[in-house]
Amino acid sequence: MISDDKKNKIAQAKKIITAIENSSKTVKAEDGKMEIPQPAAGVCEAGYNNAFEKTGEYTKARIFAVKFIGLDPGKSSGKVHAKLREFGCSPSLARKVVEDLEEADYIDDYRACAKIARRHQGSKSKSKQYMKKLFIEHGVKETIADLYMDCLPDDGESIQHLLPQSLPEGRKEINKLMRRLQARGYAFNTIQSCLRMLERKS
Repeated sequence: MISDDKKNKIAQAKKIITAIENSSKTVKAEDGKMEIPQPAAGVCEAGYNNAFEKTGEYTKARIFAVKFIGLDPGKSSGKVHAKLREFGCSPSLARKVVEDLEEADYIDDYRACAKIARRHQGSKSKSKQYMKKLFIEHGVKETIADLYMDCLPDDGESIQHLLPQSLPEGRKEINKLMRRLQARGYAFNTIQSCLRMLERKS
């Protein structure tokens, strides 16, 4: 059972991502406004490869992370961590920066999930398990991927966006449809149920 708090976080993540993709930079939330993080003034790309060999490593790492996030509130914790490691951060420093930016609401894996989910709906729908795999591949923590997956439409609902109006004619075309649905992560029994439904409609 998903708690009301988690449901609210997921709902707000969806709201923020939807607004950003509609070119809004500030989203009103129940507790005020969330400002999308801006790159630190005067920060440039130059010198980042050696930035962590100098003093003030934490500050330099945090500035770099904020610049990497930019205007995209859908960057996952894993992606930011990987980018910090790529540019020379130690694992402990990268972890500390990510944790602090999560605390400051610059990074939110619920928003990362919402961004990914928006790209895979309608005619691009995938099964819930497939979506969980995508979330994790994009750097979302597994615990959050699990929670967000549970709030997605059931497979029997999302698969409807991928079905033709009637059962395809001939075994070859039916098999082609089945392979397409299986490639999107849908279970065999779910596909069979849909085929029977199409057959009744034909």
